[in-house]
Amino acid sequence: MLAIGATKNMAAEAQNYLITLGYKNSKLLGVYNTAESDQELITALKEKQWDAISIGGYVNGYDQSVQFNDKNVPSDRAEILLWFNRVLNIIHELAPKSKIILVKSPQDIHDGVQRIMGAEQK
Repeated sequence: MLAIGATKNMAAEAQNYLITLGYKNSKLLGVYNTAESDQELITALKEKQWDAISIGGYVNGYDQSVQFNDKNVPSDRAEILLWFNRVLNIIHELAPKSKIILVKSPQDIHDGVQRIMGAEQK
């Protein structure tokens, strides 16, 4: 599973959480609203055929409570929507067979995987 979320710090926190749950075949990628970050996502998508791709709550627009003090992470709802649409279309283009999992927070990744993929994805 490839999981993406806003910022590298949040991705590291989520990666540690998944390791404690026993997920071995996962990669977490912290993304930003930049061309460079889009390229990192493209590179990760080309690494392998991912069974599932999780998109974090801030990137997918669900989590409105978190505030990032980073110029490359938008806070405007309209800008977040554009960012999410761009990320989603990059994923759709490069990983059309992957299941998409929208999560609420890093702590929701496991439940999100269970909702979409079932227990076999650990």
